Amino acid sequence: MTFQLKNAGNTPLVISDVKTSYGCTSAKWVKQPIEQGKTTTITAEITLEETGYFEKTISVYCNVEDSPILLTVKGNTQL
Repeated sequence: MTFQLKNAGNTPLVISDVKTSYGCTSAKWVKQPIEQGKTTTITAEITLEETGYFEKTISVYCNVEDSPILLTVKGNTQL
């Protein structure tokens, strides 16, 4: 799954780290600064080993006042 973040600030957005709440989740992101008004994509891959409800959190650490930005993925799965 992918998440798009837009830089609505006045300076380049720098993502320093992206951490996931669980070992079965991984994330990829662009390491270069995102210029004002531009967007970037964070790609998360979730590998589930159980059926039922799940909720995963992805923390995006960056140079904004409210860092980290929390992204949440929720759903139900059947294997």
